[in-house]
Amino acid sequence: PTELDDEWNDSHEFVSGATSFFDGKANTKAMAEAGSTLAKQVLGLNINGRNDWYIPSRDELELCYRNLKPGTRKNYCYRGDNPSSIPPGYAYTPDTPAQTSAELFTEDASEAFDLDWYWTSTQGAAFPDYAWMQGFNDGNQDDYHKSSSCRARAVRRVLIIE
Repeated sequence: PTELDDEWNDSHEFVSGATSFFDGKANTKAMAEAGSTLAKQVLGLNINGRNDWYIPSRDELELCYRNLKPGTRKNYCYRGDNPSSIPPGYAYTPDTPAQTSAELFTEDASEAFDLDWYWTSTQGAAFPDYAWMQGFNDGNQDDYHKSSSCRARAVRRVLIIE
């Protein structure tokens, strides 16, 4: 997996254009324009000829947890909503979502998320020096100081046609 560990941004200023809950690519571009080293690194990635990587938004990273939960720990049940998903994702129960059935993403497998916090590209709206995070140990979502160092997983969009 393509993971980096850095601060979201070293500024306490509001980053215009980085508040979307569903458009991580736009958020990441806004972060980079505001000077985020993390965002610049992700946007500069070229993996297997693909250069469309970005930091997922709050709801995009929540979908990763909902579908690729690595471990078996009970879920934190006071968060985990996702109004951007279709159908809308409702708050977790202790056992839903369950550990992923995708073996490469189960705990300690090669593609698994670590049981840790990950930055999203969504800045906190109420406090300009905070940004949203997604926990992969129990699904908790919270915001934290942007100047703190944390993991980020680069993702890209793939069009699925049925």
